[in-house]
Amino acid sequence: MHKQVQKNISLKNRIKNIVVLITLFLLLTQISSFAAKTGVDINFAGVSARSIAMGNASTAITENAEAIFVNPAGIATTRGWSFTSMSTKLMETVDYQMLGGTYATSVGVFGLGYLGAQSPAGYYTTDQASVNAAPSMAYADRLLFVSYAASLNNTIKVPDNMGELYVGANLKCQSKGLSGGFTNSGSGYSSDLGLLVKANENTSFGVSLQNVISSLTWTSGAQEKIESAAKIGVAHRFEIYSEKVLVSADLHTSSLSNAPMTYHVGAEYKPMNILALRIGLDQVAAAASSSTVSTATNLTAGVGLNLAGVSFDYAYHQDSSLSQNNCHYFSLSYAPETINKRSVQKPVVNTEVKTNLPELNYASALDKKVENKNSNKSKIVMDADLAKLMEISK
Repeated sequence: MHKQVQKNISLKNRIKNIVVLITLFLLLTQISSFAAKTGVDINFAGVSARSIAMGNASTAITENAEAIFVNPAGIATTRGWSFTSMSTKLMETVDYQMLGGTYATSVGVFGLGYLGAQSPAGYYTTDQASVNAAPSMAYADRLLFVSYAASLNNTIKVPDNMGELYVGANLKCQSKGLSGGFTNSGSGYSSDLGLLVKANENTSFGVSLQNVISSLTWTSGAQEKIESAAKIGVAHRFEIYSEKVLVSADLHTSSLSNAPMTYHVGAEYKPMNILALRIGLDQVAAAASSSTVSTATNLTAGVGLNLAGVSFDYAYHQDSSLSQNNCHYFSLSYAPETINKRSVQKPVVNTEVKTNLPELNYASALDKKVENKNSNKSKIVMDADLAKLMEISK
């Protein structure tokens, strides 16, 4: 029985080692693959109301199911299972939905996710036909995520001052295209890699490489790559007037030609455990002219309610260049509270009380002995008096 348990533990460790080594290999070899690519990733619209409310500065703070879409390493913090969802309408016409879930096992955390965007695309007609009789067309873009993440602390020896290290990866299957009178579709795959470092309960760092490997083939025979992105983030919880405020900052780069580097900043304040207030600045690429690209900074804000692990989050995202694209995001999620292994304290034994307990018991025993002794003395005195009375009576 003991040998079988050892074999099972050894097998689990081997699986973890293989997955971690493959992830690290891809992370190291694919960083240089961010060449110019075509095709837009629908992840750009955001995938969590909490992240959007904090200016999309979430690479170092996303955990549980929402981490699938931002930094897959973050799902390794899941205990048990978690679930998240989000919906919004872009440009007042594009329906955008997100669903995700994770489940923790003894060999790591697995996740499944879905992103979808659907939009009307006009009518299929010719210069001789009437629009009224023409069939309507629609455009859809869908992504399916399969995720895995694990703690590096369970595989390699990590110094205590480095905290908890997590790695994760996504394999994504994508389909997009037109439907209606004119049909043309494409399908393919892509992958993401992520690293999360929780130095302590207040500070964390994150790195996310999205679409490091990708390929998309259309029914027409055309092939293209998906936009790659690299995100680096840091977060710290500050104590301000005896209250803790989470502040995060991200730096994002894209493989699209002429795409500028963008900065993202956000903050979260919890006046009480069930309520979170959020604000942020989200910088995005914007066309300055027909040939140049600049940046635009948008204001974000939101609120979150959490009760027994069930969260409802709302976010507002301004679009300074196009007012019709000012969006409202709604998320519904569930996740048990995460535990930082390094922060769990062992129960403290009060040695002073423990040491004094025998003395207290000994003192109690002495008191009883003294009481018995005094009782015996009284009895002896009473016996002597009784003997004198009997002599007198004789």
